[in-house]
Amino acid sequence: IRAEHVHDALETASFDVQRETLARLNQHQSAVYDIVFESGPINPGEIFDRYADRMDDPRTKRTVRKYLRKLVEYELISADGNAQNREYAVRPGAPAPD
Repeated sequence: IRAEHVHDALETASFDVQRETLARLNQHQSAVYDIVFESGPINPGEIFDRYADRMDDPRTKRTVRKYLRKLVEYELISADGNAQNREYAVRPGAPAPD
Protein backbone atom coordinates (compact mmCIF):
# COMPACT_ATOMS: atom_id res chain seq x y z
CA ILE A 1 0.00 0.00 0.00
CA ARG A 2 1.41 3.33 -1.02
CA ALA A 3 0.99 6.65 0.75
CA GLU A 4 -1.18 8.01 -2.07
CA HIS A 5 -3.57 5.06 -1.63
CA VAL A 6 -3.96 5.87 2.05
CA HIS A 7 -4.42 9.58 1.27
CA ASP A 8 -7.10 8.81 -1.34
CA ALA A 9 -8.88 6.44 1.05
CA LEU A 10 -8.89 9.06 3.81
CA GLU A 11 -10.32 11.72 1.47
CA THR A 12 -13.06 9.33 0.32
CA ALA A 13 -13.91 8.32 3.90
CA SER A 14 -14.01 11.95 5.04
CA PHE A 15 -16.33 12.90 2.18
CA ASP A 16 -18.61 9.94 2.98
CA VAL A 17 -18.80 10.96 6.65
CA GLN A 18 -19.65 14.53 5.63
CA ARG A 19 -22.42 13.25 3.29
CA GLU A 20 -23.89 11.17 6.11
CA THR A 21 -23.71 14.11 8.50
CA LEU A 22 -25.38 16.36 5.93
CA ALA A 23 -28.18 13.81 5.49
CA ARG A 24 -28.84 13.82 9.27
CA LEU A 25 -29.25 17.59 9.58
CA ASN A 26 -32.73 18.86 10.36
CA GLN A 27 -34.58 21.15 7.95
CA HIS A 28 -33.34 24.33 9.63
CA GLN A 29 -29.72 23.22 9.86
CA SER A 30 -29.85 22.20 6.20
CA ALA A 31 -31.18 25.63 5.25
CA VAL A 32 -28.27 27.30 7.04
CA TYR A 33 -25.79 24.98 5.28
CA ASP A 34 -27.42 25.68 1.92
CA ILE A 35 -27.10 29.44 2.45
CA VAL A 36 -23.42 29.19 3.32
CA PHE A 37 -22.85 26.85 0.36
CA GLU A 38 -24.62 29.18 -2.09
CA SER A 39 -23.08 32.41 -0.79
CA GLY A 40 -19.43 31.71 -0.20
CA PRO A 41 -17.87 33.69 2.64
CA ILE A 42 -20.80 35.25 4.50
CA ASN A 43 -21.28 36.88 7.90
CA PRO A 44 -23.75 35.60 10.53
CA GLY A 45 -26.14 38.54 10.18
CA GLU A 46 -26.53 37.97 6.47
CA ILE A 47 -26.95 34.23 7.04
CA PHE A 48 -29.75 34.88 9.51
CA ASP A 49 -31.52 37.36 7.21
CA ARG A 50 -31.48 34.90 4.30
CA TYR A 51 -32.50 32.05 6.57
CA ALA A 52 -35.44 34.03 8.02
CA ASP A 53 -36.62 34.89 4.49
CA ARG A 54 -36.38 31.26 3.41
CA MET A 55 -38.13 29.55 6.32
CA ASP A 56 -41.81 29.71 7.28
CA ASP A 57 -41.02 29.24 10.96
CA PRO A 58 -37.46 30.54 11.47
CA ARG A 59 -35.61 29.87 14.69
CA THR A 60 -33.96 32.64 16.73
CA LYS A 61 -30.60 34.24 15.94
CA ARG A 62 -29.14 32.41 18.92
CA THR A 63 -30.30 29.05 17.55
CA VAL A 64 -28.88 29.85 14.11
CA ARG A 65 -25.53 30.70 15.75
CA LYS A 66 -25.72 27.30 17.48
CA TYR A 67 -26.34 25.64 14.10
CA LEU A 68 -23.31 27.44 12.67
CA ARG A 69 -21.12 26.24 15.54
CA LYS A 70 -22.32 22.68 14.97
CA LEU A 71 -21.65 22.87 11.23
CA VAL A 72 -18.10 24.01 12.03
CA GLU A 73 -17.77 21.17 14.54
CA TYR A 74 -18.98 18.70 11.90
CA GLU A 75 -16.29 20.11 9.58
CA LEU A 76 -18.82 21.06 6.91
CA ILE A 77 -18.06 24.78 7.12
CA SER A 78 -15.25 26.94 8.46
CA ALA A 79 -15.34 30.14 10.50
CA ASP A 80 -12.75 32.85 9.95
CA GLY A 81 -12.38 36.01 11.98
CA ASN A 82 -13.75 36.87 15.36
CA ALA A 83 -17.02 38.21 16.72
CA GLN A 84 -18.41 40.87 14.40
CA ASN A 85 -15.90 40.16 11.62
CA ARG A 86 -16.56 36.41 11.46
CA GLU A 87 -17.33 34.86 8.10
CA TYR A 88 -18.47 31.35 7.34
CA ALA A 89 -17.63 29.37 4.22
CA VAL A 90 -18.01 25.79 3.07
CA ARG A 91 -14.86 23.77 3.67
CA PRO A 92 -12.97 22.69 0.56
CA GLY A 93 -14.24 19.33 -0.59
CA ALA A 94 -17.49 19.51 1.40
CA PRO A 95 -20.48 17.97 -0.35
CA ALA A 96 -23.08 19.99 -2.21
CA PRO A 97 -26.54 20.17 -0.64
CA ASP A 98 -29.13 17.73 -1.97
